[in-house]
Amino acid sequence: MNAPTSHRCRFPALMLVAVTGCTAMSTPPDSRFDPQQSAQRAHERLGSLLPPGTPLPQARRDLSAQGFDCKDAAAGQGALICTYAPPPVATAPSVAAAPTPVTWLLSVDSNDGRSVAGLRVQRFPPDLDR
Repeated sequence: MNAPTSHRCRFPALMLVAVTGCTAMSTPPDSRFDPQQSAQRAHERLGSLLPPGTPLPQARRDLSAQGFDCKDAAAGQGALICTYAPPPVATAPSVAAAPTPVTWLLSVDSNDGRSVAGLRVQRFPPDLDR
């Protein structure tokens, strides 16, 4: 007995959707810093990227790879001061409003001047749930 033509086309289409969905779910998320995340989530993520003891040159490289611009901090302000500013917003007409640009300030603290001792993360504007 033959299936109607409409049923013969559905099965391959369903299989394609199922395989595509499974593939998308197994793809790792983008490893670059997400500027729209909460300050708490950013602190957790950056803390796992730069655990205490990480050499400062490596911390600078890792943060630069995430899109941060790092400078040596002034005395008493940490070892590195890093900023993450949003890219310029295109002025093309849009029906929807663009997300609010978020700027990040990260202070990488060091006790010995050679390695990471801790992080301070600030988000501007601050999280709405405060």
